[in-house]
Amino acid sequence: MKITATFDSLEEFQAFVNGKKPLTSEELNASAQKTADIINAAEEKMEAEKKAKKAKKEEPKEEPEPEPVKKEEPKVDYDALRVEVRKVLAELNKLTGKNTAAEIIKAHGATGGKLSQIEDMFLPALLEEAKEALEDAK
Repeated sequence: MKITATFDSLEEFQAFVNGKKPLTSEELNASAQKTADIINAAEEKMEAEKKAKKAKKEEPKEEPEPEPVKKEEPKVDYDALRVEVRKVLAELNKLTGKNTAAEIIKAHGATGGKLSQIEDMFLPALLEEAKEALEDAK
């Protein structure tokens, strides 16, 4: 036995295969209308986005405020500063006749009393203290 079936649309065939009843023309029209509404909404959204981009391009651009000029702090040559501190401390040791420099260096956190153990950022304060001690020793 041979059975031949003819379907008017793919949807009708799929409904037959899945065991569903075929959609009526009213249901097909409603489905088509929903699809058309979705497409129209998407097109309106795209058009609105295009208008917004165009309006944004046409807006006069606000010039950003110039950043305030930062004053650059003078760069400290710590090597030269360390040499100067070493000279002042050597002169202080000559005047006092003892190792006063080691005491001042230890007061600034160096455990061995060596200038090389002092961090660069503490050198200006150490120099000031050494100069004061030198003035007091004179």
